[in-house]
Amino acid sequence: MIQPSSMIAAALAALALYGAPALAADQIVGASLKPLPLYAQPGGGTPAAKSDGQGMPWPVLESREEFYRVKVDGTDYWVDSMQVRVSRNSSAQCGPVVKRVPGPTGSTAGAGENACR
Repeated sequence: MIQPSSMIAAALAALALYGAPALAADQIVGASLKPLPLYAQPGGGTPAAKSDGQGMPWPVLESREEFYRVKVDGTDYWVDSMQVRVSRNSSAQCGPVVKRVPGPTGSTAGAGENACR
C-alpha cells in the first residue's frame, strides 16, 4: 500500500516540475556582437558556434559566472551577459495610500525652513 506521505511528496515534486518553466522570465532580446559567440560552457573560451540572433527572444534557462544558458536551434549554449541585452519581467504592487503627509520625525539644527531668517 502506498503511504500518504509518499503521495504528498510525489505531488509536491510534480508541482515543482510543472512550475519550473515559469521561473524563466528573463529573455535575451538582442546582441551587441554579430555574429554572437555561443559557448559550450560558462566562462568563455573558444566559441562552440555563432548565431546571428535568429529566433530571438531566447528564454534564459540558467545564469552562472556572468553567462546565460539558452537553447538555440535545439542545442543548449552559453552566452556572455556583456554581449547581450536582457528583458526582465517585472511587476509593481502599490502599497497603502497615504492620506496625509506625516509630520517630521527628526531634524538637524539649522536645516529647517526657518534657517535663514
